[in-house]
Amino acid sequence: MLSSHQPPSRPRDFLQGYLQYAQLMSDGELKSADQLLKQMLNDYSGIRNEKVRQEDSFRETVAAFIRELGWDPVSADDGTAFGIDCAIKDPRTGLYGIGVECDAPNHPILANSRAREIWRPKVLAQSIPCIHRVSSYAWYHDRRSEQRKLEQAINAALT
Repeated sequence: MLSSHQPPSRPRDFLQGYLQYAQLMSDGELKSADQLLKQMLNDYSGIRNEKVRQEDSFRETVAAFIRELGWDPVSADDGTAFGIDCAIKDPRTGLYGIGVECDAPNHPILANSRAREIWRPKVLAQSIPCIHRVSSYAWYHDRRSEQRKLEQAINAALT
């Protein structure tokens, strides 16, 4: 991906791109870093298919519940493989303390379960220490239980 100047197409490409970007930033080569970032985001930055749009109401319902708990969720979904439906800042550090996913992430790069369930969470853990996934099925069939799990996850991560 780096030598061909093509957009990333596999999880390995994103990792290589990230490491190259970090090196360029460290070396102060801001223009090259910006070009690499544009290459990395080229085909994936605007992807939001119909399924994702349909889930927006579920996301809003979960975010409203989080607000009822007294937290201020921020949307962190930029349409890339690393987008999170909501993130909540830890009041002690000012950094994101928990990310909340509404169902499994839906992105072409995450089509296989290894990328979705192993690679992505490991990369995200470098930025957000706790990721909690809310199941839409459980939310609509046993809402109280799923809300309780979410509340416990938030409290464990932020208090």
